[in-house]
Amino acid sequence: MEDNLLERGKVQDKLQYWMAHLRDMGRRNRLLFFKDTRASSIIISEPNALEIFDSLVVNGRSIYAPLSQNARKSLFDESESDDEGDATEYEKRDDEFLSNKTLENVNQVLSNLRYKARTVREEQGFNALYMGFGLLKWQEGTGSEFSEAPLVLVPIDIGREGLGARFSIELLEEEIVINPTLQTKLLKDFKIELKEIENGLTAETLTDYWKQVEQLVQNYEGWEVLSKVVIGIFNFQTLMLIKDLERNEEHYIRHPLIQMLSGRLDNLMNETGDVLNARDLDEKVSPLNVFQILDADSSQQEAIEAAKSGVSFVLQGPPGTGKSQTIANIIAESMAIGKKILFVSQKSVALDVVHNRLSQHGLGEFCLEIHSYKKNKKDVIQDLGKSLSARKGEAVQNSTQKKNELSRLRRELNDFVKELHTPRFGMKLSLFRVLGELGKVYESPNIKFSLGNIKTINTEQYQKHLSLIREIASYDLLISDFGDHPWKGFNRGSSTIQEREEISEKFEKIARILSSQIAATQDIAKGINIESPEKLRQHFDILRIVTVFKPLIFGDEFIDLTDRFLEKYDSIIRFLKPQYWKDISLLTKINWREEKLHLDKISRILMVLRKTREAALSNNLLPNGDYDLSLEVVNKLKNNHKEIIRLYKFAVSLFADDDQPEILQARFDVDAEGLVEWFSKLSTQTDQIIEWVNFRNIVQQGKDIGIGDFVNKALEKGIPANQWENAYKRRFYVLLSDLITQSHSALSKFRSSAHSNAIDRFRQLDNELREIASLEIREKLYKIRPEATWVQADSAETIILRKELNKQRRIKPLRRLFSEIPNLILNLKPCLMMSPLTVSQLLDPEIYKFDIAIFDEASQIPPEYAVGTIVRAKQVVIAGDRHQMPPTRFFHAIDTDEYDEDDYDVEDYESILNACDAISMPNKMLLWHYRSADESLIAFSNYNFYDNKLLTFPNSNGEDKSTGLEFVHVPDGIYRRGKGARNNQIEARKVAELVFETLVHSPKLSIGVVAFSQSQRQIIEQEIDRLKREKPNLYALFDYNKEEQVFVKSLETVQGDERDVIIFSIGYGKDEIGKMSMNFGPLNRQGGERRLNVAVTRARRAVKLVASIEPEDIDLSRTQSLGAKLLKSYMKVARDGMKEVYADETLNPNAEFDSPFEEAVYDSLSRRGIILKPQVGVSQYRIDFGVVDPDQRGRYLLGIECDGATYHSSPTARDRDRLRQQILENKFGWRIHRIWSRDWIDNPHAEIKKVIDAINVSKKSSPRKSVKKN
Repeated sequence: MEDNLLERGKVQDKLQYWMAHLRDMGRRNRLLFFKDTRASSIIISEPNALEIFDSLVVNGRSIYAPLSQNARKSLFDESESDDEGDATEYEKRDDEFLSNKTLENVNQVLSNLRYKARTVREEQGFNALYMGFGLLKWQEGTGSEFSEAPLVLVPIDIGREGLGARFSIELLEEEIVINPTLQTKLLKDFKIELKEIENGLTAETLTDYWKQVEQLVQNYEGWEVLSKVVIGIFNFQTLMLIKDLERNEEHYIRHPLIQMLSGRLDNLMNETGDVLNARDLDEKVSPLNVFQILDADSSQQEAIEAAKSGVSFVLQGPPGTGKSQTIANIIAESMAIGKKILFVSQKSVALDVVHNRLSQHGLGEFCLEIHSYKKNKKDVIQDLGKSLSARKGEAVQNSTQKKNELSRLRRELNDFVKELHTPRFGMKLSLFRVLGELGKVYESPNIKFSLGNIKTINTEQYQKHLSLIREIASYDLLISDFGDHPWKGFNRGSSTIQEREEISEKFEKIARILSSQIAATQDIAKGINIESPEKLRQHFDILRIVTVFKPLIFGDEFIDLTDRFLEKYDSIIRFLKPQYWKDISLLTKINWREEKLHLDKISRILMVLRKTREAALSNNLLPNGDYDLSLEVVNKLKNNHKEIIRLYKFAVSLFADDDQPEILQARFDVDAEGLVEWFSKLSTQTDQIIEWVNFRNIVQQGKDIGIGDFVNKALEKGIPANQWENAYKRRFYVLLSDLITQSHSALSKFRSSAHSNAIDRFRQLDNELREIASLEIREKLYKIRPEATWVQADSAETIILRKELNKQRRIKPLRRLFSEIPNLILNLKPCLMMSPLTVSQLLDPEIYKFDIAIFDEASQIPPEYAVGTIVRAKQVVIAGDRHQMPPTRFFHAIDTDEYDEDDYDVEDYESILNACDAISMPNKMLLWHYRSADESLIAFSNYNFYDNKLLTFPNSNGEDKSTGLEFVHVPDGIYRRGKGARNNQIEARKVAELVFETLVHSPKLSIGVVAFSQSQRQIIEQEIDRLKREKPNLYALFDYNKEEQVFVKSLETVQGDERDVIIFSIGYGKDEIGKMSMNFGPLNRQGGERRLNVAVTRARRAVKLVASIEPEDIDLSRTQSLGAKLLKSYMKVARDGMKEVYADETLNPNAEFDSPFEEAVYDSLSRRGIILKPQVGVSQYRIDFGVVDPDQRGRYLLGIECDGATYHSSPTARDRDRLRQQILENKFGWRIHRIWSRDWIDNPHAEIKKVIDAINVSKKSSPRKSVKKN
């Protein structure tokens, strides 16, 4: 109980705090302390009050301000008129009035009042321009100064048909009221109750009312009613908010969000909705449950789904991110599920934009827009009546089948992208990454080698493979001469110096001995007259014969003996033949040792002898045995032969059995001289053994880790060492890509033609269902409306409405009507669109309980204005931007001449957006920026305010001079500091010239002018007016019937506006004596940087920053203002280009490649002479490649996008496969060509041809417009 009382007390304290902020009974309140001012009020002197009341109020006739007969100057000229007495000399027309102002000044005041009234209406949502009939002269206490307060307030509007025409004053269709502030003051402090005028309004009833008031104050000396008529800005609307807080205190105390705003720490909203992340949208949101009527990117969809789930949250909507579009979709979705919606904004334009979007899609009739000043009672009732009589349209075709098909296609498209980019197996690489790596090395040698189980190879193993391959490849000379390396096949485990010396010695020795042996053999062959031996075996054959038998064996007498031994002595009966023994005896005699030899040995030698003899005979040589050969020579030859054989075996042992040098593989069937040369050469090349041993050992390591087959195949094919790594990668990534492709059906069944067809169908369905959504919503809403037929009896509420429809006059006040037919109103109009003030005035929280309340431009709404809406809703969406304009006191001083940005350190109020942020309400942020035709228009704000989170789109034509940021320097501009003239007229003149120049050269473009201060705004309007007078032929360019008129506004009032071209006048600068102050008006205040952010983000196509100073003139050592610092930075960007945005940034705004695949595509296309700029853009979103037009280097013929990181990063299929490309092509003039990584790898030449064909098509077509207006 005590806790409840404590929490109740917190809310009550907060309510008192809010009411104190709203209540203004001080002397600056013109409703209590009216003072006639030079530029903000008029006292009418003729006709009298009753005549004016009768004409204006009773008969509804306009009255006019007279124009001076010699009025030539601008209505904004603040100089005093020389004709002080022209009011008395002027002959007034019957429909005109005279006042206490000169004829010149009265028009200046009316122009000023018209501007102020329009500003209050647009920015605050209510009318503040009134004509006061009767002033009560009163005083706060005895002895205090007497003051005057208007009594009867008649809402008026000031009009003017054109330049030089008279100003008109006409009755505004709003309630005529007794001064509410005066009522409150008199009742509270003096117990005097001022009642409303009960009878019809006439001059007589007005007179009677004044008399009643005089009777009420007759006891107060000096108090009286003055029959004056005054015109001025009177703001009493906050009293309505105070009354609402007082009347409905219990509702406020019970509301959970109000409790949280009052300081309660726990979350009381009881929200159980599932707030989806953008990446979950496609998976968890079925198209069957989607009723979006406008396109929505993933960040917008995320907000829409949060709203549908019932969660209260803050929707951060940076400039140009489609906040109004998102709100319209939230309203449509809420309508579709039967919710009652309250959409609130102080700015009428915010309500208009959303209402127009809904109306364009057939849902406007279900919205009731009642901004404070825009609709009178009759309009509201007629609107309700129209809805009551509206007939249901044709039944909507069932869309379930299409929605199911969309769901299937979306799932398939997402599956492919997901699987394409899912890391797999030991390498943890996606197929896209693998194809990218493969693309880089695809032109490398294709070696088909085995690699074991590639699925298990991880990054560490892979890097080890590459490292070892690089080390092996470092032996490039060895690899290039691998087959001819002198020590190829050398298989000793190591190679010491001693071992190499031994090899050298033995090789030198065998070469020497073998050479000597060859010479000796050749001499013997010559002496015996046989063929000179060439092959080593031939030499050995001769030596084999002559080292056993004497040369006589070559004689003819041994021919028959040879035949007998080889042909007749092969059986055992030879021993029985006498001739055998004779032949044995003869051979023994010619044997050098005269020893008996075994038959097998004899046969082998005689076989060699026959072959040698036959070779000689075939060459016409007749062998003989007369050669003289000594036993000493024979023994030497035998010893040399043994040494040769021993050293030869040693040589063979140095090499692997399966990798013997070719000359050793042939054994003795080699050229003897060549063998001598080989041994001799190698004996001098033993220094190369160490290189071979090291190489062989590294190769063995490769075999040990599984790349032996690669090394062998690379060496076999003679692949140059510098291609080894890429050759390995090529095969590795081919194997890995095949393995990954077969691992999932979404990858294995991919065909680009089928995939493109699926995307086209997805786009078609996504667009069709968006169009169908509004029809489906209409059908749902018509079902709950009362039937518009005579058959069904009207409900009580319907009867009340029909009665009001039939009335011509004395229509019920809207508050009463709303309290009597609440159910009917919300059945007919489930969405009410109002200002916070209208909510408090019309909607009783006891009766109206909304499912959702949505605020727009919430950064400008103070909590005390917003809580009246919050208390009437279960769920709240606070849409705004914490980096844009806060609520300010600017409008509290608008009813006077006193406001001056240079003098007032105006405190910014807290906004409802800040307040909800402070209690940790969930936040959603819109991320796609659509407004700017050139990224330079948003890059500064994106970097300085939004942490580069905004996704912006590059323009296809950088040479379009009508877009972008331009610095216009006015070196002779002077900032005048005199009282009442704090402006820069020279700069203003330049601004006016730019306005006319733009209108002349680009008449279709809308224009807005933003000034730093009210004084500069006024002088700019004066200069524009002057040019209109000087060039009347150009006046028609100012078409005020256009949807987007030329506006001139100050920083304080420009939020929510946008135009094609914004001309931004700084105004401040050096004064007449060259002194430069660091005072930049509103920008110097805390939070001034937010005003700058608003101002610089209003343009769709171009910003012209007009300044009389250079950035360097702003001395930051003389000011601590963040606004001044950012202004200097922005001026640099405008003058020096976008590089200045990233001057302090470590990120590279000129990043080249997003993936290896893109690098491979770039290299291939560049080699064919195509000029490419990679990563086109400056935000998180970049186009992978822009094909530069060689004839216009700033223009892109084609945008090329791959299916890489940017493609994969899109949270939804809509973002990825439709919306982004649609925006690029339709709004930013791009032609987009898609390259699928699978197609590129399968047939790069075909894909290159497609790119070239697309470029040629673009060249032939006429240049596309760079930007289309929203």
